[in-house]
Amino acid sequence: HPYFAPAVMGMAIHMEEKIARGEAAPENLESAKSSLSAPLNALGSLWFWDHLKLLAFLAALPLLILRDPRAIVAGALLFFAVFNFFHIRTRWIGLGLGLRYGESMAPHLLRLFPSRFLPAFRRIAAFLLGTTAPFVLAILFERLQHRLPILLEAFYIPRMFFPRIILGLVSVAAAAAVMHY
Repeated sequence: HPYFAPAVMGMAIHMEEKIARGEAAPENLESAKSSLSAPLNALGSLWFWDHLKLLAFLAALPLLILRDPRAIVAGALLFFAVFNFFHIRTRWIGLGLGLRYGESMAPHLLRLFPSRFLPAFRRIAAFLLGTTAPFVLAILFERLQHRLPILLEAFYIPRMFFPRIILGLVSVAAAAAVMHY
């Protein structure tokens, strides 16, 4: 995973220094790098792609759906601040751990990502999704109310059912997203 590359790089530098001093065999370096690749890739995908990206987006969503350009810019900045704080922190600390501990850095690196936080991330994401869904629905309804009723009437769906249909679709999508996690 790219966010753990500095940790592996730090470990490689540490091991190359040991090899230069004659304290380790050169083949140990390649073995250590390949043994860390798959676990760090899985950990990075789980934390950064599956959880943190969603959480940062949902935290910024209330600002992103407003019409005010300043709010949209603030929402984008909030997303980048939340997401980048964690991945830059991981890169920096990972490099230091790799340089300090070498091939035995994995337990120290894993302490940065306790598995007990994953359910909390899921609950926070579900809460943010549940609290922002009505606002997204209201803004979508306001922006599309002149266009979609004509389309719905083309399928013989009366206008009075339009808000209920949209609310139902958003509720089903929110439930599906939460159930996915």
